[in-house]
Amino acid sequence: MFTDIVMPGELDGMALARQVKEEYPDIAVVLTTGYAKAANASESGFPILRKPYQLAALARAIRDALDAEPARLLI
Repeated sequence: MFTDIVMPGELDGMALARQVKEEYPDIAVVLTTGYAKAANASESGFPILRKPYQLAALARAIRDALDAEPARLLI
């Protein structure tokens, strides 16, 4: 899952990521933000890609997150 930390409404990206990981622990999560305060939320446990970013940095962050997740066999 790739989502921004700062979103409109009651649920921010951090809360969404925690909820998704609780319900679907095998899903890889990468967060992004352009706000320094939100990016400094290192206790999140999720990788945070700071804006602005290059496409290569996004690809690398997603690849790293996918590689960090345990492989599952789908039968």
